[in-house]
Amino acid sequence: MRKLSTTLLALISGLISTQVLAETVSPQAELYYQRALSDMERAQQLLTGSNQISSMEVDATRKSLNNNLEKATELGHPAAALYQAQLTLGMASDDGETRQQACTLLGSWAKKGFVAAAVVNFSQCNRAYLRFDFASPEHQSALQTLTQSLTKNDPAQPYYPFSLATSLCFPADALKAVVLSQEQFRAEAEYMLGSSQEPTDAESTRHILTLLDSAADRGCQIPTGLRSALRQQLRSQ
Repeated sequence: MRKLSTTLLALISGLISTQVLAETVSPQAELYYQRALSDMERAQQLLTGSNQISSMEVDATRKSLNNNLEKATELGHPAAALYQAQLTLGMASDDGETRQQACTLLGSWAKKGFVAAAVVNFSQCNRAYLRFDFASPEHQSALQTLTQSLTKNDPAQPYYPFSLATSLCFPADALKAVVLSQEQFRAEAEYMLGSSQEPTDAESTRHILTLLDSAADRGCQIPTGLRSALRQQLRSQ
């Protein structure tokens, strides 16, 4: 139950119950999504309340949440897909089939322009990135997907903010997830792109600097000296 509690609370931290309906989302999908939000709120009450809770009640809430998220996701709801994937990744084993399904779901939405999904996909599903293996085909494919997410209108725009377990740009308490707006997720994506590519020539150095400068303009707390070092490198190329 401890792992479930941690995962649910991380998701709930960014929860804002809205009745807004994106143009691309069907009323039926929104209905299931709103039910899922109610399940999350119920889970929050159970997990943070002072009264003793039963595992049966938490399990019933989890099953209802999974069911509503799954139905909303099947009907094309972007926010439900993100929550479903994050919940799965928080519970799945490192190399399980369910983990791969969650990563595939995130990748498909990232390619449609869902920036938050792209950031979660890049940070949690890109094993090469976690190994700092920036030359691997896996990492290059993830870079392409992350880049693609920034070139389209975000289908989940009305549903921001979303929580992120660990932010590179907007650090928070180690025990809490950070809650980011769409603009902040774009900064996160730009910083990821700029900091995980090797500058090989003047053109690539300028491209990386452009990404990092844009991320900084959106509020990303970039490590001191990174951009100045790249500018120095550019002058010497």
